[in-house]
Amino acid sequence: MTHLTPDEIIDAVEHTLTPERRAHLTSCGHCRQEAADAAALLREVESVSAVEPSPLFWDHLSDRVRAAIASEGPPPRARRWFDWPVLAPLGALALLVVALVSSVPRSVTPVDRLASSTRLAGTEPADATENEERWAMMFDLVGEVDLDSVVDSGLLGRPGTAERALVHLTASEQEELVRLLREELRSGG
Repeated sequence: MTHLTPDEIIDAVEHTLTPERRAHLTSCGHCRQEAADAAALLREVESVSAVEPSPLFWDHLSDRVRAAIASEGPPPRARRWFDWPVLAPLGALALLVVALVSSVPRSVTPVDRLASSTRLAGTEPADATENEERWAMMFDLVGEVDLDSVVDSGLLGRPGTAERALVHLTASEQEELVRLLREELRSGG
């Protein structure tokens, strides 16, 4: 069993200890010594006479404290988080973070990228079973890929890469691209 806590030592001195803990007190020399020391200290404190201050003392003390506080004046105003010079930039920063997070796609699945490229190239499999087998194989090989990994590997260009590539297409390449895009839109893809 554990030794008595300080609160239980006080209960022992005041004879209000529970019977279970009183049994421990009678069997444990360490706890008996602690209780005896606490009882001796309490007797010594009770034997000292304290002089009670005059009833006017508390009124005078209260007046002196009020005067000292009034003479110091109000405390200097610390910069608060609720002031506009602090809140306005924080709010703008929060809006910027929300806009960036909501506009950047979080992951690109290889299946989606491959599906769109095979439709454009006209290499769709003959039947749905063959298509499902290809996608299952792709997932087994690649799995989920997040956008940051794709960009870091160089497989996906930086923003604006497609626009720069379009600028460098010849007139006939641009016409073919327009034709392919129109076909795709008509087919509902």
